[in-house]
Amino acid sequence: MKNPWKIAFFGLAGVVILGVTAVVLFVNRVGFDNLKLLFTLNQTDSDYLMPVYILKTTDQPIVPVAVTPEGHGIYLTDKRRSSDVLELLKERMNKDGWTYDTQMGSGYLFTKDQQKVMVETRIWNSDYVRITVPGNVVTIAD
Repeated sequence: MKNPWKIAFFGLAGVVILGVTAVVLFVNRVGFDNLKLLFTLNQTDSDYLMPVYILKTTDQPIVPVAVTPEGHGIYLTDKRRSSDVLELLKERMNKDGWTYDTQMGSGYLFTKDQQKVMVETRIWNSDYVRITVPGNVVTIAD
């Protein structure tokens, strides 16, 4: 066999190219922001489990994900398990004295005394709903 090092080199180069292509396609499919959210660890959990893992392995309907630098609370819920996200939000917000006013697109307006807050929801990764609470005025997770 002539030049076995060429076969090894091109074989290794092919494997590397296939690996890089697979990673690029995965990130393209999932989305970079979603990928970052998927691997954001829940800092309040002593085991540092990923929020998606917590949703899948426990009966918690809403899991805290992070607090943004602006102070907004980000939560995640499984839309397959929580069939009506609005009812779940109403229940959690009512516990803290907030009343539901109206829906504006994917946001829900709640009021308490003279304060108003727009809780925004967004479908994330087709099976989950990402909930953003401005100023983290209430902790909606268990």
